[in-house]
Amino acid sequence: MTQKELTSSKGQSYEIGKPAPSAALSALPPFDVDVDWQPGGDWHTLPGDFIEKTGITRWKIEVSGLIFKYKLCFTNVKLYDYQFVDASGDSYENNTHTTGDHYINYNSDNPAIKHISGS
Repeated sequence: MTQKELTSSKGQSYEIGKPAPSAALSALPPFDVDVDWQPGGDWHTLPGDFIEKTGITRWKIEVSGLIFKYKLCFTNVKLYDYQFVDASGDSYENNTHTTGDHYINYNSDNPAIKHISGS
């Protein structure tokens, strides 16, 4: 897994983790969906229609860490450039080049994920 530090739309540092690239991106239809993903708990498996549209099969938001308080973990089966927007309006990108488990470490005053888009 490789790590990369980025800056959110509101200027906050965040960190992503993803497997090393192994496949070329194919053209997929863009999407925008509203969600209500709250921090805490275990993995949440998503329904088939959501998976078909977004390529995301499951998610969880862990609460802990010394530098970053929240860790959004997700598993994908499609290769999208994902944008996750939290309840504060801040956004975090994770451009996936492989399928599997990915994460975003971030800090937020309102960390629930409310919107996801992919292109």
